[in-house]
Amino acid sequence: GTVFPLLVYFDDFECGNPMGSHAGIHKLGGVYVSLPCFPPRISSQLSSVFLQYLFHSSDRTTFGNYVTFGPVINQLNQLAGEGIEVDTPYFKGNVKFGVAAVVGDNLGLHSILGFAEGFTANYPCRICKATREKCGSLLVEDESLLRNNANYSEDVKKESLKTTGVRQKCVWMRLKGFDLFRNVGVDAMHDIHE
Repeated sequence: GTVFPLLVYFDDFECGNPMGSHAGIHKLGGVYVSLPCFPPRISSQLSSVFLQYLFHSSDRTTFGNYVTFGPVINQLNQLAGEGIEVDTPYFKGNVKFGVAAVVGDNLGLHSILGFAEGFTANYPCRICKATREKCGSLLVEDESLLRNNANYSEDVKKESLKTTGVRQKCVWMRLKGFDLFRNVGVDAMHDIHE
């Protein structure tokens, strides 16, 4: 069958005056999807970015990632498993969708993927296990420090944010065909250009 990749993007945003006395009260979280296989002239248009889910950010704080993102993950798993029927003059058949990466800014990704949310943490990176001190001097990738499913599982079992950088098991690992450490996405605008 035909399978299209999906990019899932998350970010929180403030609807009211972010500088006012009530800043944060109207903060929303948005989950968007896009198809990176479209040509740039199509994928760069706002009409090619689809709002999948919108929620009050305080609800995620209150109920957690499993409750908040459960419906999103169920929908994405349905698209991966059952797909949708397409009937156009150009194509007729079933199309399935697989999540290629979950992307966003670092703070947003760390919060929804279950890692340390503050970048002053002992282990501030979701991709590697370098300490904050080591991150300040590391110039070349040290493959022995990369996170993988085995060392991640051990870190989850330890239940120690301070010694692992892992706050909770990642809810997104429930996505069919998704691997948190192979489907890594970074945001060049925040990681390089800021």
